[in-house]
Amino acid sequence: MNVYKPGQINIGEKGLEKHRDIAIGAGMITMGWTFLSYVWVFSTVLQLFVFIPALFCILGIIQYRNKFNIIFGLTQKYNVDDSPEPHNVLDSVSIDKDRERAVFLLLLSIFLALLYSVIIILIF
Repeated sequence: MNVYKPGQINIGEKGLEKHRDIAIGAGMITMGWTFLSYVWVFSTVLQLFVFIPALFCILGIIQYRNKFNIIFGLTQKYNVDDSPEPHNVLDSVSIDKDRERAVFLLLLSIFLALLYSVIIILIF
């Protein structure tokens, strides 16, 4: 069982399973789109569409590995006990830590997805 730690852990086991499933599904779509762009020689514009599933895949992986939900971090919530409704974060220091971590992980995910997309375009 996870315990809420500001800026570190804000999601429970059920939430982690959902993020893992999203990462796996988006990863399969990303690999499929990459393969199709190689086989059918897609135009550069069509190859750019690999960014969307790549972003969801990377977001899922990063959130799963860090036990941190970016949406919860940005909306001042946490749910480590897997209750139906998330709890509100009341401490302003915790809110700042969560928001800072969420923005960092989001920017990291966008950077990695863009990097993957550029590499795919340059290779194919």
